[in-house]
Amino acid sequence: MNAEAIFDRLGGIYAIYGQGFKPLSETEIEGLETSLDCRFPDVYRQFLLKYGASSFHGTSDDDPFVYFRSITLLPDYIADGGLAIFDTFFGTNNGPKQAYSLLTRINFYKGRMPSTLIPIGDDGGAGLICLGIGGNDYGQIFYWDQADEALSEEESGSRENLDGARDHVLILQQTGAAHAASLQAAQAELELRRASVTDIEHTIQQ
Repeated sequence: MNAEAIFDRLGGIYAIYGQGFKPLSETEIEGLETSLDCRFPDVYRQFLLKYGASSFHGTSDDDPFVYFRSITLLPDYIADGGLAIFDTFFGTNNGPKQAYSLLTRINFYKGRMPSTLIPIGDDGGAGLICLGIGGNDYGQIFYWDQADEALSEEESGSRENLDGARDHVLILQQTGAAHAASLQAAQAELELRRASVTDIEHTIQQ
């Protein structure tokens, strides 16, 4: 299934800024990668280059949401019946709404989540959708739950624990795992497989 077909099942993709997509430039992406000492997975780089800050319509005005199901069972206060809401992908730093800036979000949460993760989207509330950019986390997708976050060194026990705490990091999708995660728009559920990610990458590069 190609990217457009996937996006159609999610109600269509739209730009957060309302005046057309504002993708990141190659220079912006390379600057982020340099500062983080990593290279983003190719499929994510292509998504940023084509879309940037964006979301999905859902399938109706009555239910304008997209849902996901994770590998790790999410707490009831996050997921209803195992499904949690996906809201927005972050993007360029040049738009009018800095809340959706990938750079702003990375800098804001630096030291608050494991250094091998970056926030790439959110659930419309306090939860973050994160991408693994290093070590064993590379290429995997995570949900970062702020509910039990240690907000100080005193609470966490040390700066090391504060920077690397993983007790509120939940796996959404594992590299190579079929049916690792799913998104559901209204009644239609989209199973996310690594094969689907390959299709997305191929389509975006066309």
